Order: sequence, then structure tokens, then C-alpha cells
Amino acid sequence: MARRAIASLVTACAAVGVSMIGAANAWAVQQVYPNYMESRPIVIDGTSHMIGRLAVDDDGEAYYCISFEDKADFKLVSSTTAPDTDEARQVGWLLAQYSRTTGAQMLHSALAIIIHDVFDTSTNPNSWVDLRSMVATAIPSSFTKVDEVLQEAQANVLDHASIDVQFNQETHQGRVIVDVYTKTGQRPASGKFTVKLSGPARWVGESEQNAVEADATKQLTLEWEATGDGEVSFAVEGLQYSVLLFESKQNFARRGEPYYVLMKEATAAVNGPVVAEPEPGDKPEPQPEPGDEGEPGGEPEPEPQPEPGDEPDIDKEPDVENGPDESDRSDVDEVGNTAPITTQTKSSEQVRSEQSAQPQADAEQSAQPLAQTGSGIVEVLWLLAILVATGASLMALAGFHVRDQKG
Repeated sequence: MARRAIASLVTACAAVGVSMIGAANAWAVQQVYPNYMESRPIVIDGTSHMIGRLAVDDDGEAYYCISFEDKADFKLVSSTTAPDTDEARQVGWLLAQYSRTTGAQMLHSALAIIIHDVFDTSTNPNSWVDLRSMVATAIPSSFTKVDEVLQEAQANVLDHASIDVQFNQETHQGRVIVDVYTKTGQRPASGKFTVKLSGPARWVGESEQNAVEADATKQLTLEWEATGDGEVSFAVEGLQYSVLLFESKQNFARRGEPYYVLMKEATAAVNGPVVAEPEPGDKPEPQPEPGDEGEPGGEPEPEPQPEPGDEPDIDKEPDVENGPDESDRSDVDEVGNTAPITTQTKSSEQVRSEQSAQPQADAEQSAQPLAQTGSGIVEVLWLLAILVATGASLMALAGFHVRDQKG
């Protein structure tokens, strides 16, 4: 291709770049410093020129001329990012790889030639387009290096990708298989790319981030699963390197920041896991409340409460001879009215006596059913003994009376 045709194409791309990126970034004048250690000197029409890396800044970044024949003052006025084209991506990759390499005049002169070819749009007399053939005659080995490094860039710059999305509607799981290629359809020799997942889905076994970074030199397989119903999309983005263009008395270019470019996108309709719902009319069985007994949900039956006055006196043994102690009911009269109860003050000795007697009372209370049963038997036996004794006495008196009459 003729160099003038390339220059016209570059001019068109630059115009597009201005419309896309906007005005150049202006800042206070930045000074860069001449450095020709990585350049090759040439003489054209009796004028000396340097081809290669011409300047560096305080951060060690390398600057290359893009306006041949202009006199440099090495003062940068503004900058802009070069448009995203195939040629700019190749230059960006080369600058990212080699711009800081030292001891390589041939390499840097080749880079300078490529940068002039892509970004030098000057049209002044003795511009790059007019003098390129003279430069090729002066340093032919550098142009041989140009072909070598361009082939390397083409083998490493990512261009497009293929993506195979698979999904199982029954298990709600799937996989995505990604391959990345160069402009020539080959797998790249280096590079990185990301796969971004969006929609009602998530990666399986990956981080919670929706983007997964991978090596572009080999195929990538990722497992994923649906989390709901809808459309899931996968976007494959390749890592590229930008080029910064600087306005100056003699314009310059240097490497820029890395960025990602969309290479392929695919979508899939998914359904999420189904949650079983109860059939209409089904009701959950009531569960008994803590502490409830019997049927689930039933109310506990109240325990029978003793009537007033039925409580046995557990502190006293029944008096067999005198019968029940009527003094125990001194607080209730014959018609059931409650009589006043006299409150007595207890001495400390009485309190200690009652406290010491409390364990015995507790034990007696525990044996209350047996004591009541035994007391009833004793009362019956006692009454029978009284009856027997009374009968014996009456019989004895009757016998005495009969003997007295006979005598």
C-alpha cells in the first residue's frame, strides 16, 4: 500500500478519534528530556535526523516523534488518546512490551518507524510520507525489524472470541466455553480476557464477582447456575493497550493505559430453581405448645382443687382418745363464718424451733397418705377394743348380780 494512502487513512481515523474522544487534555506545560541513547542517526539531504526513542519524562516513559522534520522543544502542551483501531492496538501492545527496553537501538528505531507510519499525519514539505523511502535506504535493517515486531504484535493482540453457552433446564445449571483469537484466527501467544456474567445467575466455584479473568492462550470453561427466571448474558472482553498522543512543537507519542474491548456476547433464557408450594386446602398440622400435654393443640385440664377446710393437718397425729381437736376449727363457727384470727408475736427461740422442725414436717407431709391410712385403722381397732372391754365389764356385772341373788 502506498504511504500516501496510509497517511490518508490515518488522517481519517484521527478525525474520527477527535469526535469520539473529544478535545485534547490540556494541562500546564510538561517538560520532557531529550534522550538519544536508544535512537539511530541518519542523514537525509545533508540534514541529520534521529530515528528511535527521542525523550523520557520523570517517570521513565519513552516518547517517540510523530511529526518528522519539525524542530522539537520537548514541551508538551496537551494530550489525547489515539482512536481504537487495529493499528493503534498493535502499536499499544508493542509500546507496552518494549518502550522501556534498554540497549536496543534497532528495536526502538523499528518502533519509531511504525509509529510514524500510523500516527504521523503532517503534510508539511519533507514530511514523513515524502522522506520514508529515503529513511528505508539509510537504515534498511530497521525496516526488516519492523516486519518482525509487527508479526509479533499481530500474534498477541486479541481480536475476537467464540462463546458456547450450555444450560440444563432440569438441573438449572450450565457451562460456558470461551476461546479467544487474533486477527488471523490463531490462538494468541499471550494476553488476558474477562468473562462477565449478568442476569439471574452466578458462577459456580468462582468468586462473588461477576467478571472472571482468564489466560487468552487456552480455552476457558466455566460452570454457572441459574438463580431465577429471565435472560442471562455473557460478555467476553479482551485486554488492549492504548497510545497517548501529545501536542508539542514536535508532536510525540507514548504508551497509554490498558483497557478492555468487547469481543463477543451471548445470551440464554433460564429458569431458576422451583420451590414447592402447598396444594390448595392443605393446612399444616398444629403443633402443641411447649408444656402442653395430650392431643396437639388441646387445652390442659385443670387439676382439682381441694375445698376450703379439707386440707389435713400434717403437723399433728390424730388424737384417738379425745377425737378430733375442735380447737383446730376455732376460726370457723357453726354456720361457716370465719372468726377473727389473733396474731401472736413469736420469739426468736420459737422461730428457731419452727425452722429446725421444718425438715421433719416436710418428711411427714411426704408420708401423709400412709399416715392417714394407718390412723384410720388404729381408730377402728381402738373402738373395737373399747367395745370388747365394755362388753366384758357388763358380763362381769351381770354374773355378780346373779350370784348375789342366789346367795
